Amino acid sequence: VHKELQKKHVTLKLLHHEYVHSAKEAQKMPYAYRTFAEKYGQYAQKYKLTMPLKRKPGEIMEVDWAGTILSIQDRVTGEEIPAYIFIAALPYSQMMYVEAFLDMKSTSWLTAHIHAFNYFGGVTETLVPDNLKTGVIKAQREESVLNEAYRELADHYRTVIVPSRVRKPKDKPSAEGSVGYASRQIIAALRNAQCFHLTELNQTIFEKLEEINT
Repeated sequence: VHKELQKKHVTLKLLHHEYVHSAKEAQKMPYAYRTFAEKYGQYAQKYKLTMPLKRKPGEIMEVDWAGTILSIQDRVTGEEIPAYIFIAALPYSQMMYVEAFLDMKSTSWLTAHIHAFNYFGGVTETLVPDNLKTGVIKAQREESVLNEAYRELADHYRTVIVPSRVRKPKDKPSAEGSVGYASRQIIAALRNAQCFHLTELNQTIFEKLEEINT
């Protein structure tokens, strides 16, 4: 049961249904669902097994802008130009994608998603963004109003956008965790890097990213 629960779309309810079917075929009296669930919980606790992850492979990609920024330097004036950091995280594998942009506008947000899909080699069933204006126009308790371009991107890639609730970071724990991790491992490590072009900065970021994901 514990191993089966790690598989995509498999629930304890489904496993109980299959168990009842096989028990009846063997002419045995099956446990009720409540007892079945309790006995599994006791087994997991006895052998100190971690409960199965709620996330499954390929199910969700969590996305956010990091609170910390990097910068590139203007060769002529020496001016520090801010670079905003996009983070995408896959909860099951904890792999992440990080890229710097010169702004946090809709075009950068959508481009970042496409680059993340390409990096991960596929599109997850669901996207979980923070309630930021580039992705979500209005956050509501019942149903959030999505940015039209963002909705069209989701339609094109046949995925679904489920914004995290306002002030509910636990709805998006992997991105929140990866943002902090990326801040420590990538952003902090590159705080003194002198880059004169966004491409150069991203190349440095990608090298660090590859090292962390590997």
